[in-house]
Amino acid sequence: MALMFSGNAVPQEQDDDVKAILGKLNAKRRVARSLDDDELLSEVTNWLPSGCLAFRRVAGTLGFPYGRITEISGLEQTCKSAIGDLALAECQRQGGIAILADTESARTQEYSREVSGLNLPGVIILEPQTLEDVFDQVMRTILLARETNPQRPIAVFIDSLGGVNSREVKAIAIARVLGKKYKNKKIGEAHSSPGTNARVISTGIAELKDVARDSNAAVIIANQVYTNINAGFGEPAEKTLGGNKLRYLTSLRVKATHRGRLVTGEGKDRRAIGFVAELESIKNRHGDCFETSKFAYVFANGIDNVWTLWNEIPKTVGGSWTTIGGLPGKFAKMKFQGMDDFRRKATADPDLWTAAVDLFMSKG
Repeated sequence: MALMFSGNAVPQEQDDDVKAILGKLNAKRRVARSLDDDELLSEVTNWLPSGCLAFRRVAGTLGFPYGRITEISGLEQTCKSAIGDLALAECQRQGGIAILADTESARTQEYSREVSGLNLPGVIILEPQTLEDVFDQVMRTILLARETNPQRPIAVFIDSLGGVNSREVKAIAIARVLGKKYKNKKIGEAHSSPGTNARVISTGIAELKDVARDSNAAVIIANQVYTNINAGFGEPAEKTLGGNKLRYLTSLRVKATHRGRLVTGEGKDRRAIGFVAELESIKNRHGDCFETSKFAYVFANGIDNVWTLWNEIPKTVGGSWTTIGGLPGKFAKMKFQGMDDFRRKATADPDLWTAAVDLFMSKG
């Protein structure tokens, strides 16, 4: 694009005219800014750590943007819930308020405490029964939290959009089960349009986007992937719930894909201890798009960041010893006898861990 610039200097009079126009526009209340304004609403000024190195790499940032909406989509066993829970725990470590909208009712207190590291008394959990409830309850809680403390960080995790239907779809289903009419229509005449839920989500997400921005809250939405029956006619094979507006109004979208089991042992002792998943940024207003990274989820332990580092940074193997190429200074010639040895040494020396993470984030 630089080759298309005229090369002519911008006249000073232009800036003066812009200032004069802004003065008139903002005479009664502020409705406009110049693009170099330090308080520009489109600028993200702080980040919520994700607790997952693979997510940090594909996002290209420190984590989730405050004041924006992030979507994590995927099939089952792709760690959408685990990543969201880790983000809530990180918000608590920042001294913030963690809000969980749980539509699936599939988590336990033990898991949340032991695996995710959440401080349970400090988590506000919402249990909405419809899609309208999801957005109404989340927005009200964000506004009350910001009213209570104007400075405290706020993180919201909606887990997930596919866990409930709209009020209309729910009412039609109940009427059908009970053999009753719905809005004076006979059974068979009353039906829920495939777009009913999408319309509710489209309206709610637009309102939630404004509340998140104005309250500087990080909103994370777990979403399901479904097979698109129109695939092959210019449409993708898979889509996410919520229609186009959800995709338009999120600033970061990450797709999670199951990549197989994590196994240990040999022969009869071989067993699965977890699984491997891959993250890909499919929309990113804060960094590069289409970045990918894998991670391991270990049952009863959660996401293993050491596995990600060991498997995604360059290594040189010589016999039973391994060196990591690109590590600085005293770590350049350090040798490791496998991942467990690296784990022990990185735990004992935080500088080694920091150097390995920096190398990983530099895509070295």
